Amino acid sequence: MHGYLGLVIPVRRVEEPCVLKVSWTDEAASSEAMALAAWNGQGAVRLLASQPALGALLLERLDHRRSLNDVEIVEAVEVASRLLRRLSIPVPSDFRSLRLVTQDLCHTLPQRWEQYGRPMPQRWVEQACELAVQLGTSCGNLLVNYDLH
Repeated sequence: MHGYLGLVIPVRRVEEPCVLKVSWTDEAASSEAMALAAWNGQGAVRLLASQPALGALLLERLDHRRSLNDVEIVEAVEVASRLLRRLSIPVPSDFRSLRLVTQDLCHTLPQRWEQYGRPMPQRWVEQACELAVQLGTSCGNLLVNYDLH
């Protein structure tokens, strides 16, 4: 199984069914391991071991036969809502604050816009930076999963 940035391979650790996830080594991969460790299997897959510098995570194997695609939309939304609330925990101190992330975004977004040949109107980039600053100063101090799938 693979996504855009990683490969997931079924493996076993002794008799325990697991998966090995290998992905690009970047800040997101490192943050993923830290977040999974913070959630400790409560609402998210359990992290068994990690080597973030290698982009490797050993994870518990989930039951692929259980999916929100198989239930009515109302039930799926209720389950996803409860899950998001469960994942919203106080952010551990070793994470970068959203305020710093949005500051970096505002600093690098115009450069990336230039680098990629100005693919959109400049006012969109400026508006994105303004919204990022607002978000960074008004957000809470929770660790949340923004890539729920």
